[in-house]
Amino acid sequence: IADLDTAGNWAAIDADDGLIGPNDDVLFKDDGGDLVALALLDIKQSGLEGLPITFKNYPGDIPVIDANGQAAAVYSQAKSYLTFDGLTMKGGTTNAYVSRATGGAVVGITVKNCILDGTSTDQASSNMLYMYDSSTHTTVVIANNTIFGDGANGGGNNSDNIKMTYIDDLEIYGNTLYN
Repeated sequence: IADLDTAGNWAAIDADDGLIGPNDDVLFKDDGGDLVALALLDIKQSGLEGLPITFKNYPGDIPVIDANGQAAAVYSQAKSYLTFDGLTMKGGTTNAYVSRATGGAVVGITVKNCILDGTSTDQASSNMLYMYDSSTHTTVVIANNTIFGDGANGGGNNSDNIKMTYIDDLEIYGNTLYN
């Protein structure tokens, strides 16, 4: 699901190659250094109710997905039943994780045990976890994460750790927020 650039970093993380689907676990390993990926994880598939697609760290590893100048480290548009567990998402120019509900409701998004860490540039407005658009996000769980807003890293004054619009059935617990 990934292409390596000449330096050995992931140039792209292609989550739309037909290999990922409901009930799959996508495990990320660290490379023994600071970063695993310097690219946007653009999710193109949905899981199913009770059969989410789970993106998580390989046991014992601490992978980092660094947006490297992209708008976000992890992005999904109108995709449901996704779980993110144990990853570090380093924000791009504006966000660390973005979920858009465009063209219909997004259901079953879970972000747990993750670190969402600031943007890579000083922005007047940025959000570490951002769920938005004109349709509703339903059954959202945000649990046991550590979230460093852009303000924690010297960024803009309109930064939010968590920003959501049109949310129904939301659970937020056990998170540590820094701004």
